[in-house]
Amino acid sequence: MQWLRDFLDRRLHQRGLFRYHDGRRWRHGDPFLIWRRLHNHPKCNLETMAPELDEGKEPGATIVLDAICQVFDVQRWDDHGKSGLIDWELIGLLAQLDAFLDDLKKNTSPGPISSEPTESESSISPAPPDEVTSSSSDSGSVPIESSAD
Repeated sequence: MQWLRDFLDRRLHQRGLFRYHDGRRWRHGDPFLIWRRLHNHPKCNLETMAPELDEGKEPGATIVLDAICQVFDVQRWDDHGKSGLIDWELIGLLAQLDAFLDDLKKNTSPGPISSEPTESESSISPAPPDEVTSSSSDSGSVPIESSAD
């Protein structure tokens, strides 16, 4: 059955799903949804609180760690239940997501975007700049009246 798990994991990775361990089992999630939830979290501002997390300063560190738990749907370590992720593993989740998104950006092609005009675009010739529409009803435009002040 391991071959089946490996096959399914490869398929999920090919779809761009982020794989992480919640302390008991492997889970998969949409990396951009997780990222958006984290960056739009009502209490956590990563830009201002990341240094507090790095330095272990409160209350910022706890707010960031709680936000990570919420967006990844994981539990913090519980001494009584002996389950969950320790703080270092939660920080690791954030680092893994960041590395995964960077890798995804590097390896994802935006698709065939051509800077060359297509045939239909190049066959349309623009009107000469000195050509003026004979009447305003032809083009739907309003003639500009010059004022002689």
